[in-house]
Amino acid sequence: MHRLEDDAKIQRINALFKMDITSKCRKREYVELRQATVAALREDYGWVWKRIGAAIGWRDHSTCIHAYNGHRARVEMSHLRMYDEYFDKFSKIKHVLTEDVTEVYDPYKLRGAVFMW
Repeated sequence: MHRLEDDAKIQRINALFKMDITSKCRKREYVELRQATVAALREDYGWVWKRIGAAIGWRDHSTCIHAYNGHRARVEMSHLRMYDEYFDKFSKIKHVLTEDVTEVYDPYKLRGAVFMW
């Protein structure tokens, strides 16, 4: 179920925000970024919970549902100015995910190495 193009999307989000959303860190910045990523993958791509969980660090589907509910709660309270920064992150994630991936991430590729068989 885990796909290389999923890894590429998650790595582009990590690079944009200079954070690893697959980590188990529970700091607010990481949690909000994971919640926004889950929401974008679910709403824009229609990914199933299990696939989203695998992409963001092998989390359970119930964890993804909880993250999505956290995003929905922020959307319902979007009139509060304290969530402006969160929605900026969310729009950046949606933009990064819709960009065309020119080079697919390959975890087995060594930097600068050339193999001749």
